[in-house]
Amino acid sequence: MTTDPERYDKIYRPRTFSEVLGQDDIVRHLRSLIGRNKLRRNLLLCGDRGAGKTTLARLYAAALNCESNLPDGSACGTCETCRDPNGGGLFEYDTAGLNKEERESIGALLAQARISKCRGSVKVIFLDEAHALDDDAIDLLLKEIEDDRHGFVFCLATTAPAKLGEALISRLMVHRVRALAPDTALQLLRDIAAKQSIDYDPKALQLLAAVKRNYPRDLVIGLEQISGPGDRITVELVKEAFGVDQIDILHAYGLAFAKGQFDRASEILSAWQESPLRKAEWIRNYIVSLYYNVVLGRDVVVDPLLHGAIREQGAVVSELQQRLGLTAGRDLREHWESLLQFWARHRLDDDAGAQLTIALFERQIDILRDDSPLSASRSPIVPVAPPPMVEASSDAMGCTVIRSASEYMSAAEVREIINRASFFIQHHGKLFNVALTMRPFAASEPEAVEAIAAFRRKLAGVLSAKGEDGWGGAILIDRSEERGVHARFTGHVPGVAEQFRPEFEQFLGECRRRASDDGDCEIQSEVAPAGGKQALRFHWKAVLDLCASLYEPGLDSSFASTRRGILDRLGVRVKDRRDPRPISPPRLSFIGGLTDEALQEASRFNMTFLSAYDDSAFDRIRDGWELKEAADRRREFNDRQTKFASLSRQFTGDQLKQEQDVLLGKWPSDAKFRLRSWPVWWQQ
Repeated sequence: MTTDPERYDKIYRPRTFSEVLGQDDIVRHLRSLIGRNKLRRNLLLCGDRGAGKTTLARLYAAALNCESNLPDGSACGTCETCRDPNGGGLFEYDTAGLNKEERESIGALLAQARISKCRGSVKVIFLDEAHALDDDAIDLLLKEIEDDRHGFVFCLATTAPAKLGEALISRLMVHRVRALAPDTALQLLRDIAAKQSIDYDPKALQLLAAVKRNYPRDLVIGLEQISGPGDRITVELVKEAFGVDQIDILHAYGLAFAKGQFDRASEILSAWQESPLRKAEWIRNYIVSLYYNVVLGRDVVVDPLLHGAIREQGAVVSELQQRLGLTAGRDLREHWESLLQFWARHRLDDDAGAQLTIALFERQIDILRDDSPLSASRSPIVPVAPPPMVEASSDAMGCTVIRSASEYMSAAEVREIINRASFFIQHHGKLFNVALTMRPFAASEPEAVEAIAAFRRKLAGVLSAKGEDGWGGAILIDRSEERGVHARFTGHVPGVAEQFRPEFEQFLGECRRRASDDGDCEIQSEVAPAGGKQALRFHWKAVLDLCASLYEPGLDSSFASTRRGILDRLGVRVKDRRDPRPISPPRLSFIGGLTDEALQEASRFNMTFLSAYDDSAFDRIRDGWELKEAADRRREFNDRQTKFASLSRQFTGDQLKQEQDVLLGKWPSDAKFRLRSWPVWWQQ
């Protein structure tokens, strides 16, 4: 005969104080009572169902009666009292399960407990769901606790403490048993999944924790409910098992009002099978979650269920921003704060009031419609002019060549250099570690330019042949009185550091030989110091050195002052600037991870880049924020890539394309609407 395996909630119920999660204050108090010669105190444990009230009561009762307590005060589980089949002194009653006569005659239950034999020296009366007791029973309990004639220890558990009355509560030590913190709840699920060899999608466990509101018993039971031999727990499985549709409804509602489709928003709310009060609570929490996690870019849990998918709701904010002509910084923040102020002014007490609040909220949004008479009172938003653009093309080696109509370096080319150097760090988390100057010994400018182009192609070929990821750089053709026509290169070469200089010199020799049959060129090199602030300074010094011959005609009679307008803001010292000299374009090119093709690949899944330069945040250009952004970006990129791969396993053909478009629609193309762990400049 076989027996069913033990349930998860029994297997993983804490057996010692140390195993209790998330109730540190309560555990500390109970351990203190046991440590002080097993002081007996009457307790009231308040909290929702599944929070762990019964577990705490049982642990306290067992510890009071144990003959050989563990160092943390818990019962040993092996002594005669702990193994007593009669409970070792614990008398447990589910008052909600008692019939009316039993609840009214609580005195009879206490009398039965007095005469019952047990090995434990302390009789603990545990009344679960104590709020189900009537007034007479509560009065009897009050007298029993006050008289203390029979040596009972009372432990009451309830989800509604107010029903017990102030007189009884005042005679009990009250503890609030709370849901687990999100991280603790998630770790509990991970630990059990590991012990049970359950395969899972991390996002699925996050959603399960949110659905079960982080209560330990519900978490454990929920995990067992959706686990099966050989099955993988996915987000779709959790949604199907527990009927999770609030996120999809809120997203559709949010997109509708963001796009100004107010009739559609009303239709969505009307079809939503929730009470007006719950709808209003969901909408309020949704607006607050978007404010913290999308508008401000901070990781703040407002509602656990919403938080699991809030990063995919950025399209709502992006749509509203575009429709109203708001900038992503102060304008957007101030507008969203006006929505928060609306919800702060309206209390949600009942269905009627909630229905009115929702109607007023829609009116609040409606005021911002382009055709609303009230919208005329708003100050017009003047869009910021886009930065100058340049034409780019790819050569046979895949290098990106920048086309310019001018013989002098322009602000548009400076923008390309600064942005691509920043994008490289954001995506790869690596700094430029090499700076080169290559001077061909050529008789004319065309010959020198051709020699430099050959050097660029060979350099790209040698680096790509190494078969390593995360390499790339920028090459600028420049002219000076001292060097004539020459090339400046800066970028990241894998494996290069000061201690590997001999190998690097050998590598340069190979490039020199491949660039010219007779090696007729001169190469000077500089390698970045290893790590830290010095490496960051090297990166930006080398990048800004490429920009040091900037020339912007037409802004001033003296080009020396015009070029310093941008260079001053970039922090390029006067002594490091070069007099601009004409060079026939194209003069600027990019290889490896800085090419158009590489940046397009890195921008998949709407993972666009940030640009401090385009935002005129010049004081942030060289402070290394990209290294922190790289970690956030890598995490988000991998998450989106995993979700796309999941769709490919579920759908094919046109349906796959449709599902991918839906998913992409949830991810705004504006890079500012992603969660970040570092202080962003557009919110300061």
